[in-house]
Amino acid sequence: MVGGTAWPALGIQPSNYNEHATQLAAEATALLELDNSKHSKLSAQTLNDFLNSIITFAKKIL
Repeated sequence: MVGGTAWPALGIQPSNYNEHATQLAAEATALLELDNSKHSKLSAQTLNDFLNSIITFAKKIL
C-alpha cells in the first residue's frame, strides 16, 4: 500500500472496456506511486497481473 491507500485488486478485469481502462489507470497510478516511494518493492506477481490486464484490455479494443 502507498500512503495507506488501498491497493487496487489486480487480476479482476471488467468486461466493459471503459471500466477496464479506468481500472488500468488507477493501477498504473498506484504502481508509479509505489515505485516513487521506494519504501516497498513491486512483486513479480503484481507486475505480471498488471501486464496481463493490459494485454486483455488491448484485445478488447482491437
